[in-house]
Formats: sequence, structure tokens, C-alpha cells
Amino acid sequence: PLVVEGARGAPYRLWSQPIFSRDTLLDLHLEPSAYARPGSAPPTSSAFFLERHALDPDGGLTALPVLNIPGYPLALIGDANAPELLTLEPAPGLGGSAQLHRLRLGESAATVLASRALEARVGEVKVVGETVVYVRDPVDRCEAVSHVDTFALDPQLSPIGSLELAGDGWQVVGAQESGLVLQRGHAFARIALDAQGNATVAGFQTAPSAPSGVDVDGDVVRVISANRVLRLEP
Repeated sequence: PLVVEGARGAPYRLWSQPIFSRDTLLDLHLEPSAYARPGSAPPTSSAFFLERHALDPDGGLTALPVLNIPGYPLALIGDANAPELLTLEPAPGLGGSAQLHRLRLGESAATVLASRALEARVGEVKVVGETVVYVRDPVDRCEAVSHVDTFALDPQLSPIGSLELAGDGWQVVGAQESGLVLQRGHAFARIALDAQGNATVAGFQTAPSAPSGVDVDGDVVRVISANRVLRLEP
């Protein structure tokens, strides 16, 4: 893990999975709302702080101002001179719902420009071109139907549509400008997005045995299965 010499106290570890977006490394750490005192209960809430490190031309990293944000970072968007960030903020409790936020990043603070409630249960959220794609797991495991919901990357994060997908537990294993590749066990589904951001199933294939590795390169999906490398056709 990356250990940071914190400007706000003792060194801390960045705990979320780092992401790389628009030549910038993004990660988070938590700061408790209060520090535990002898004889008192530990704090029950924390603030999310965004760590940013921009890639230099010589390959180094330059630290940018740390900002308090709602939720986990998903992707940088907007103009480089007026950076914006998409974040996913889980709702309190165990209901599985969340809020999708569009933030403007300033020198010392982040401003919420738009928010969109996401139905439970939250799976993964990816940005594909000018579309936000939300893979939603079923609330009831007995239902066994997932959804691929899409939202426009506009100022209101406007809803576009929803695609039903049989089964639960679908995971994103690849993203291209034209859509996503999802995996569930031995099964793989290609999800295509049209010019308006509507999602359709463009292909479905099954590996002969449990995959031990997946590589997505453009429209080519290679699966390591039973000590063999299989190419899943577009």
C-alpha cells in the first residue's frame, strides 16, 4: 500500500483501489469525524478525502490539493481547465442503494453539480464515451435478473434506459468506446451502446471450463481456461 506523509496528522495508508483517469492517479483515505477517547465509544462516521497525483511529462507524479468528496471516485470528466469528477456514494445501512454525483473540483473544495439516485443493489459503474453504465445486481437473489442502466454524461446525469440480463453477479472485465464485456462464471456477455447510450446484448459466449484469467484488448477477448487460451469472437 502507498503510505502518505499526511498534512493532517500521522502518516496513513490509502485504502481504496487506486484508479488512473486522464493522466491522474486517484485514491481515497478516510478521516474519522472524531478521535476515540478513553472510556468513550469510537466514532461512527468518517469523511472521504480524495488524493490526486498528476502524471508529469518525465514520468513522475505531482501531488494535487487533497479534497473532501462524497463517495468513491469513478472517473475524471469535463475540460482539463475545469476538471470534474464522477463519484459513487453508498447509502447508509445495508440496503444496497447509492448516489451518483457529478462534482466540480476546485483548488480547495469540491462542489456537487448533480446527483442521481441509483437503485439497489449497486454493482459496478463505468464511463463509456459520453455514457455512464451502471451494472445493477438483483435485490433478491431468487429474482436472478440483473440490469444494465445507462445515464447521459450531461449536466443532469439524465437516465437513458435499462437492459435486463439473466443471472446475478455479473462483473465488468473490459470496457471499450462501443460498450462493455461482462463475466459471470463461465459466461461472457458483450454489451453494446448505440449513439444515444441505449444498451443491447451484442453477443454471448460460454467458456468450456472455469476461466483462470481474462484479457480484453479492444474487441478481442482472450480467456485462459483449462491451460488453454481461448479467443471469444466478437
